[in-house]
Amino acid sequence: MIAAEKPIRKGSRVRLRGNLFEGAICVVDRVDWLEDGQRYVLKHPHYTCPLNYRRWDLELIPDDQ
Repeated sequence: MIAAEKPIRKGSRVRLRGNLFEGAICVVDRVDWLEDGQRYVLKHPHYTCPLNYRRWDLELIPDDQ
């Protein structure tokens, strides 16, 4: 049986994939619900502007890592 993927929430640590910040680890600042779906606003450790991504651009990092 395949375990269900955990939801990404405020405070979750995520790894970015497939863009300029490939592999960067960020923290979710807030989750926005827009007409075209959910958007996750992230805080990058070295980049001051908030980053805005969809779910498929993010990989959730489990709490125990």
